[in-house]
Amino acid sequence: MTVQVNYGAEKILDSFTTEGKQPTALNATVSSTTAYATKNFTVMGQLTASGSPLPWKTIALQRSTDNKTFVRLATKSTDGNGWYRFSKNQTAAGK
Repeated sequence: MTVQVNYGAEKILDSFTTEGKQPTALNATVSSTTAYATKNFTVMGQLTASGSPLPWKTIALQRSTDNKTFVRLATKSTDGNGWYRFSKNQTAAGK
């Protein structure tokens, strides 16, 4: 399953894979609706399956400027309660 999150004019892709056929949900919030070069931004949320947290699952944060080609920025594992948090600082616009 892949979930796409819009962040400003760019697309940020949070993706995850679960084993089996259980319904999953990825909650994601961003610290700001506008991304600025050299300013921190945070994407955080919780991964659940049928309403229960999914601990220790890997989430990848990716970005795209054309919604076709994606570049991986970071990966994180959810914590014991399914929560994750990415904090990034882009050094230049579009980088």
